[in-house]
Amino acid sequence: MNITGGEGGISENGGGSGSLGSGIYLQSSHNNNIMVNNAIAIKGGNGGIDGGFGGNGGTGAGSYIKDSANNVISSSSFFNVSGGLGVDGGYNGTGYGIYLENAPSNLIYHNNLINNELNAYDADSNLWYNTTLQEGNYWSDYTGSDNNGDGIGDTPYNISGGNNQDVYPFMQPNGCGWHRQIPQ
Repeated sequence: MNITGGEGGISENGGGSGSLGSGIYLQSSHNNNIMVNNAIAIKGGNGGIDGGFGGNGGTGAGSYIKDSANNVISSSSFFNVSGGLGVDGGYNGTGYGIYLENAPSNLIYHNNLINNELNAYDADSNLWYNTTLQEGNYWSDYTGSDNNGDGIGDTPYNISGGNNQDVYPFMQPNGCGWHRQIPQ
């Protein structure tokens, strides 16, 4: 699935900002909304233009979860997510593989986060790994090592925005054998 957010408008007093581009968007959704087998690339909308001021680029998010709790995000690939371009002095948007806003108590595991501008953002309290399986997610920018060769990194992956970590990051896409679409 490839999605692009809407472009900003053209006006006399300033260009409009680009809109959010999101593959999966949950708002005020609670209790076990299980998302599986998705492969998502997103680009936020570009800013608009006018004679003097440009608009800001929109945010891109493979999965945008807002005001939602107790959901499961599992077995999906979020790749090449980018923000829209700012125009004529407007700021560029940012692309996130998974973005959580006011969304505590969610479980995120067995996902591939590959080549996104920022792989994840989470300022709340969520689990980025399955405690029973002791398995997390694959992060293309993970730089840790796997000294015992079990396929799981020895140091946690830090999630931007707060104090969340994936304490069982996979060293390779599709982790310990689950199979999801990987971009070429």
